[in-house]
Amino acid sequence: MKTTLVSLFILLYTGSVAQEQIKDLSTEISSNYLLANIYETNKLSYEEIYKGAFFLRIYKMTDYYATPKNYFEGTDEVVSSVLISVVPDGDYYTTSKLYKIEMLYNPKIIEIKETIYPEFVITIESGSYSKRSVQKYTLKAK
Repeated sequence: MKTTLVSLFILLYTGSVAQEQIKDLSTEISSNYLLANIYETNKLSYEEIYKGAFFLRIYKMTDYYATPKNYFEGTDEVVSSVLISVVPDGDYYTTSKLYKIEMLYNPKIIEIKETIYPEFVITIESGSYSKRSVQKYTLKAK
C-alpha cells in the first residue's frame, strides 16, 4: 500500500506536462553535480541589485535529476535548470541564498527586476522553438 501511494505521488508530481519549479538550495545539493552540469552563463550572469546590497550570479545547467522519466522519449535529452546565487554585500556567505529553477527547456533570461526589498523578479523564456513561454519568478535575496 505504501509503495502504491508513493508511486501515485510520483506520477502525480511529475505528470505528463513539465512545470517549472523553484527550489531553495542554500543548504542542499552536491556541488560536484552542479559544477559538472553548468553549460552556460548568461549576459546577466553578474548582476547587482538594490544599489549593491546583493549580487546575483546566474548559470544554466543541464539537469538529469529534474528530468521526468521518458520526458524526451527516444532521445537522451534532459531539461535545463537555472541556478541563481544571491550574495549580500561583503563576505557573508553564510547568509547567501542559492536557488534553482527547474524544468526549463532552452531557457533565456529576459529580465531581473527589483520589487519590494528584499524581493526581486526574474523573467525567463523557455520552451521548444515553436512553443516558447515567459514565466516570472519572485525570489527573496535574504
